[in-house]
Amino acid sequence: MKKEIIRAEHLVKSFQTESGTQTILNDIDLSVYEGDFTVIMGASGSGKSTLLYNLSGMDTVTGGHVYFGETDIVGLSSDQMSLFRREHCGFIFQQICLINSMTVLNNVLAAGLLKKADKKELAARAKELLTAVEVEEHTWSKYPAQISGGKAQRVGIVRALINHPEVLFADEPTGSLNSKTGTEVLDLFTGFNLEGQTVVMVTHDIKSALRGNRVLYLKDGKIVDELDLGAYDPDDSTRKEKLDRFLGEMKW
Repeated sequence: MKKEIIRAEHLVKSFQTESGTQTILNDIDLSVYEGDFTVIMGASGSGKSTLLYNLSGMDTVTGGHVYFGETDIVGLSSDQMSLFRREHCGFIFQQICLINSMTVLNNVLAAGLLKKADKKELAARAKELLTAVEVEEHTWSKYPAQISGGKAQRVGIVRALINHPEVLFADEPTGSLNSKTGTEVLDLFTGFNLEGQTVVMVTHDIKSALRGNRVLYLKDGKIVDELDLGAYDPDDSTRKEKLDRFLGEMKW
């Protein structure tokens, strides 16, 4: 039986507007399991990214609970939440959020130093991960503006993984990349997931969604259905058919 890492109970996110209360997430119950590659899909404005940010503690919920293991992160202070995210979560966004005034290697090291990790061990892991994602050593001393978008996103993935996160959260991670580079980045996600890394990814892209073993569909702030795709197999010709049929049923 899979280990539950995250459990959301009656999760609500709403905003006050001039015309009244706007509810983005509406009474969501959800579990995320260790080793899964969970994909969140839905039409624009359905609340996909908001759900991701609330599950990870990047945003404050309006109501309900989000348990990360035995910890209800809804009850944490701002400082406690920052420390918790640093210890347990990794984040990758569509827009590449590297620090332009720092080299590639220092961008990665900075995330680990915030956790006060051993510097030698941290440097060794950073170099190992950069090599694993094919960011060559001659690139490590360059600045983000001096490398391609694809390379920069790879550096972002390494930075997200440097602290051994329990869950890797990704919000449209291939959205700003061309098709070839996007596929290469997806291959990295798949590879890390096959090694046991838990991934939760928001996407509107079918090619990206096919990498997940579990697809959740969000509509009007609610999870209306989910699809079990099983472990990723690039040679499984029925995989896309299953997802296409599922999305058709969702009127996507």
